[in-house]
Amino acid sequence: MELKWTIRAYDATDSLQANQVFGVKIIRDRATGIDVVNADNNWIIYPVPTSTILNISNKNNVSFVAEIMSMDGKSLKKSNISSIDVSDLSSGMYILMIHSEGQSKSFRFTKD
Repeated sequence: MELKWTIRAYDATDSLQANQVFGVKIIRDRATGIDVVNADNNWIIYPVPTSTILNISNKNNVSFVAEIMSMDGKSLKKSNISSIDVSDLSSGMYILMIHSEGQSKSFRFTKD
């Protein structure tokens, strides 16, 4: 399933100043019926939740560094590959920071 949102920005005179369309592709696990993707316009993180491997995909095919952090901001792992082994992490919520082209994007994911 793919969802699209359009965000429009207007000035004080109701003149359109900006228009941006964001798309998110949702992947549903056929066995459980649970949506297994955390995504924005450029990045897809799956499966969410995960117990072993966290996959990172980007539609622009740019290089990146992925950093897994605890919810209190402590850096736990860094990787520049698209599949990160998280099996050694304790169960719970984590933050995935993706650093690419001078910008950072954060996602939350759950480790089972």
